[in-house]
Amino acid sequence: MSQLAIYVKRAKKFIEDNYSEPLSVNDIAQNLRLDRTYLYRLFMKHEGISPSEYLLSVRLKAAEKMLENDKLPIREAALNAGFFNISYFYKRFTEKYGVSPKQYRESKKG
Repeated sequence: MSQLAIYVKRAKKFIEDNYSEPLSVNDIAQNLRLDRTYLYRLFMKHEGISPSEYLLSVRLKAAEKMLENDKLPIREAALNAGFFNISYFYKRFTEKYGVSPKQYRESKKG
């Protein structure tokens, strides 16, 4: 594995370990001691998506799993997944899954 691929692997691990925190691409780059633009280029080359898109996908996947627990309020699932703007969460979740978080939850019942 090349050194560049190792940076991407470390960035992905950092994102997966910290997605629930207020995390930015700058935070990820600083953690790896890389320039933000360089990190972006590495991600695009190795993953085909930007670091922010990867972070969003990790957060949405976490929220999706949490929504399967109907005891957890939707707002709390969003916050636990790192979405601190609930409107943004609803918008991005609906874009990805084609249904609102509430509709998604209801489809998983029964």
